[in-house]
Amino acid sequence: MAITALTLVACTGKSPDPPQDVAQDHMSAIYKVIECLARNDAIDRQELAEATWLKNGRVSPNVDFNDWYSTHEQAVFAGKTLVDWTAEAENQGSKWKCPL
Repeated sequence: MAITALTLVACTGKSPDPPQDVAQDHMSAIYKVIECLARNDAIDRQELAEATWLKNGRVSPNVDFNDWYSTHEQAVFAGKTLVDWTAEAENQGSKWKCPL
């Protein structure tokens, strides 16, 4: 890896971007999407009223959240599955803004 990075710098004059923690980026995207959907009433309010993992509009992940997400991955919210929403947010990274 170091040789590849040095070769890239030597050939392009640019340093490669530092590696990102993919798992952390994925989880961050999930949280942003859920918060967006909840804030804009795309998720049923009664369901959210019982959610132990949503506090003041922010996801506070726990076992219940993991269960909820895994059972709702293919559910459609505002025209897209939760998986599609998450992929879009993850692909855009910090540039992703809630479109609702």
